[in-house]
Amino acid sequence: MSDIAVEVEALSQSIDGLRHALRAGRLTPADVANAFAVSARRVGDATHCWVAQGGSPPAGAPAGDVTKPLAGVPFGHKDVFTDGTAPPRAGSQFDDFCTDLSPAPALAALWQAGAVGLGKLALDELSYGATGLHAANGPVRNPWNTAMIAGGSSSGAAAAVAGRGVMFALGADTGGSVRIPAALCGVVGLKPTFASIDASGSVPLSRSQDTIGVMARLADDCARVFSVIRRPVGATGNDIASASAATQAFVAALAALVDPDSPDNGAAARDDNKRHSPDSEVLPLQGRRIALARHPFFDMHDAGLSECMVAALNVFETLGATLHPLALDEIEHCDAYAAATTSLEAHALHRERLQHSPERLSPATRLRLNSAGRVDPGTYARAIEARIPCLQRFVAHVFTSHDLLICPSVTVRAQPIDALSDQPQAAVALTTALLRSNRAFNYLGVPALSLPIGFDDTGMPVGLQLIGRPGSEFALLRYASAYQRVTSWHLSEPGLNAR
Repeated sequence: MSDIAVEVEALSQSIDGLRHALRAGRLTPADVANAFAVSARRVGDATHCWVAQGGSPPAGAPAGDVTKPLAGVPFGHKDVFTDGTAPPRAGSQFDDFCTDLSPAPALAALWQAGAVGLGKLALDELSYGATGLHAANGPVRNPWNTAMIAGGSSSGAAAAVAGRGVMFALGADTGGSVRIPAALCGVVGLKPTFASIDASGSVPLSRSQDTIGVMARLADDCARVFSVIRRPVGATGNDIASASAATQAFVAALAALVDPDSPDNGAAARDDNKRHSPDSEVLPLQGRRIALARHPFFDMHDAGLSECMVAALNVFETLGATLHPLALDEIEHCDAYAAATTSLEAHALHRERLQHSPERLSPATRLRLNSAGRVDPGTYARAIEARIPCLQRFVAHVFTSHDLLICPSVTVRAQPIDALSDQPQAAVALTTALLRSNRAFNYLGVPALSLPIGFDDTGMPVGLQLIGRPGSEFALLRYASAYQRVTSWHLSEPGLNAR
């Protein structure tokens, strides 16, 4: 490794650190771009996380404005976004999803803020999986053990961030597709409130639930990125304007449940490091009440995983929070409604591909789409009708007396790729198990993130899920940041080999 590469690695442990080094002249944008290009190739060779490298606005940009909020910060994006180059394939053999190939608003905002795109990242086919097994170019491998799955569907994004190939990645989450791979790869994965980021210019799966998300090693870095790409409070866009009346009503219901007294909503919600950096406080979570989700969906039957959970909860207590078990009896209905909504909408989007080109789809995707086609339209109608009342009851039940809800990000371990590659039914069953602790929160539209909290007895990452009321993304990130400031799991680096 060259002296410059060593310097870049040392000074790019966080977005703030990199920005400071660039403004001080210790690094140039070209130094950063060149060093990360090498790292990105190394991670790609080990994990198959990339679909294509480069192709975004010029990667070096040595004359760039280093005062921009994300100046010189390298990132990748899930191959569901239009970026002005080749059409997104969404992990499939198809390229006819988008007619307008102009850059997606989220990507355009990142480039405008000075971020440097390193390329397109792999994903489960059509975003319709949670394992990372069924990317068009082969399975994405976990950086911590390349014999294991990375999770999905934003598998390449999680692998690239965990392997230090990029500082952050843009993904999309319909039922856990950011949080699941974030948990299995040991990074922070934020799924913000539904419609808080303009989803125009992205390949859909379930339009009424699809949510753009962010992955990074640090919660503070996720906050930096989210502050750049989030939709201004009260603003709309083509994605909302073209949505169904039911989806528009749901977006309005979410907005009505935002805490009006939160400092993160309105003019105060700006790129202010103090707003998500509580290091000056002795007990940053003093007086905060954390609800611990209680439902069979969240039961941990694996001692290696549950031990990490218990240890993480102890950390939150040492930070000043109090823990309170809370039954979530209705979450099972929300999960069923989420599944029905995704199934019917995904099948409607891909019916013709399934009928006319089934050979171009993997067996697991065909299996899920065929099953989705059997969903009763009446069940879908009931799911849409129940959505706002379910959201309102959930927010009242959880957040009237609590500040935060916690549950596992996933309740099962990463599985060996070889045991699943030729077993589509087993892969679908694993996808269902991975989705179970996640997709209800997509149906409810509330923000959620996966926080890395350690490693199991085989050295694989474990994630904890934090859920907030609508519009509370920065609060969630402050909780996660407080945890990361007194722990060091996020500093560990994967070996990029099989064990």
